[in-house]
Amino acid sequence: MARATGRQRVGPVTTGDPPSGPAFSPSGPAFPAGPAEARPADVAIVGMACRFPGARNVNQYWRLLTAPQAQFGTVPDARWRSAAFFGGSARMVRWLRHTLPGFVYSVGLTPANAAGALAAVELIVAEPHRVRTLQRNAELFRGLATAAGLATGSSAHTPIVPCLLGDWARTLRVADRLFDRGVIADPIFHPAVEEGLARLWFFLTSEHRADDIRRAVSILAEEVAAAGA
Repeated sequence: MARATGRQRVGPVTTGDPPSGPAFSPSGPAFPAGPAEARPADVAIVGMACRFPGARNVNQYWRLLTAPQAQFGTVPDARWRSAAFFGGSARMVRWLRHTLPGFVYSVGLTPANAAGALAAVELIVAEPHRVRTLQRNAELFRGLATAAGLATGSSAHTPIVPCLLGDWARTLRVADRLFDRGVIADPIFHPAVEEGLARLWFFLTSEHRADDIRRAVSILAEEVAAAGA
């Protein structure tokens, strides 16, 4: 297992920058050549559990990080509770962060969202009947979808109901057609979910009426059938 001695710097690996200390180099040994000057510095762990994505050892991994290319991949749930990872140069990471917010995103709460969530919790406590209405609406949607032959997976006891469609292109087509007919559903596909498990997400609220839900499921069933398998 590659490691650093003392307090030498061993690269920041998240941006793909090469290491600045003598412990590692794209062509050097996989172990430190000797003690480094003892000074405060950052230390990064390379390859969680000695796994190097896209490479067989640490030297190949550094060459991969410093090469003019990028990688996307998924992370198994059992290893790390994250849907996917991206590896590339610092410049590309900055570009993605500022130009593709719908694909590479952060879920950190803004002050406005935090205030809205707090107000929602206070409303739930003050008016518990809203929760019961929400639960009924979610069960109605799920029951109607199941009766219409739509796959909702293992969802239960939640107001976020998926419709599993599998193919990402088909999922996008159905989402567009639903939007044109006044039904909003978020398309979710790889790398947010596993390849081949693309889906639509429906967010039920306590303000939806039963007629709204019946109409939405009816339109969904029509568009899914029209989109084919």
